[in-house]
Amino acid sequence: MATLPSLSLIVEPKSILFFTAFMPQFVNPATPVLPQLAILFSTFLGVGIVSDLGHTLLSTTGARWMSGRLRRCRDATRPDSASRPAQS
Repeated sequence: MATLPSLSLIVEPKSILFFTAFMPQFVNPATPVLPQLAILFSTFLGVGIVSDLGHTLLSTTGARWMSGRLRRCRDATRPDSASRPAQS
């Protein structure tokens, strides 16, 4: 499941520019570079996944909450069909 987002993250030009400009300042050249970059990339990917899941959860829950609230408002302002006299 995380393969497609990580692949799009790797090949996207903005991500490449971000990693080449931002990440080197957090890498210690005295120690092996590849494990450090792997940790930084994994952290960035994990934060991105949690952020996307949070946005998705918030938008779906918010949409359900708002639609229910709007439905109750609409029903409260609409005349009740049971209180109307029967037409002949």
